[in-house]
Amino acid sequence: MMTRRRREQQQAHCTWQQNVPRQVTLRLLLAAGVAMCLAPFVAMVIGRSVVSGASATQTSPSGTVTVTVEAIATARSGATDRPQATVTRAVPVGGRVAAAFAAGGADGTDLCELASVPGPEAGVGRVRWRVEATVEAADGSTVTLALAWERSVVQTATGSSSVPLSDQRTVRLRSGEDHVLDLVQADPGSASPCANILVRVRAALVEPPVRMRRWLTYDLWLTYERAGTERATRQLKLAGPEDVPVAATFMPLRWTLSGTWARTPSLAGMQVTVSGTLRGHCRADGAIDLTLDMVRTVTVGDGVSVGAGHKQVVLTVGQAVAVEVPNPTGTSTGSLPGAARAPKPWAPGVEGSADTVTVDLNEYFRGSRFLFLVSGRCE
Repeated sequence: MMTRRRREQQQAHCTWQQNVPRQVTLRLLLAAGVAMCLAPFVAMVIGRSVVSGASATQTSPSGTVTVTVEAIATARSGATDRPQATVTRAVPVGGRVAAAFAAGGADGTDLCELASVPGPEAGVGRVRWRVEATVEAADGSTVTLALAWERSVVQTATGSSSVPLSDQRTVRLRSGEDHVLDLVQADPGSASPCANILVRVRAALVEPPVRMRRWLTYDLWLTYERAGTERATRQLKLAGPEDVPVAATFMPLRWTLSGTWARTPSLAGMQVTVSGTLRGHCRADGAIDLTLDMVRTVTVGDGVSVGAGHKQVVLTVGQAVAVEVPNPTGTSTGSLPGAARAPKPWAPGVEGSADTVTVDLNEYFRGSRFLFLVSGRCE
């Protein structure tokens, strides 16, 4: 039996890097064997073929294998509509499928009378089979089976059974490939409309069902507070398919060199822009597994300082998750024409001469707080 792989759970984490570049990257069958042996009623030939070398246990994409065991009669007329008995089960690796067939009818003369029965002792039929197939392993294209089968012939006059003919093998097959277990030929003098019966097994990997991508909608907020008195909020409404990154960019927060809000971009000595991508996956209960890749850009004149962060969160239905965006740190210097003529006093941490401005970001954003909030819904 194969040991199932344990899925590793990833823990949520958030790591920010300062002053990084602006762009942030993110078959169940045996190898053909034929069996026959001679008997008063039927002529049979038994051939043993064992395929060894089963590989280490692996799982199929869905962890399930469809195993089919079937007995098929061939009409002497060559008719395509052949009598057939089939047992099909979908089982996990380590699972077993059992099948039993009987043929020959009550008088043992007609191989076309073929049926699946609860067990080799049940039903009516002179020739009876019992087959067991256990799925030992399955990978992306092959299935390894442990096979055991047995055939017995019942004497119609006495009701006694012959010594069963049996075989055990381990085979490795391509997904969907057939493997012949036994072939029983009717005696040439028999009046049976069917010339023979073939018993075979097949295994196929079950592909996981194709899942349609759901549509997600997001509500996002970016809030900024300074010393509990100054506050600004930016809001976005976004939508996109699950498992696909959705881009988000908030309108910039702008300040003058004096630290007051800049009403227009031309008055801004410094601005902060928060952007990034959201990738969500819908759970069965409606919650969303969300991956956030965020970028915070600080612009002073033509100087740029960038910080990036990664966060994994779970959005429950009807609730928003808050993620604190770390304050900018270090210094940022840029050319800002007319800086020397900007009204003073300048804000703490801001220095300049002529057309150049340097901002100590630690000092400037002391007592400040950036907070990102997000909620989502699976449509």
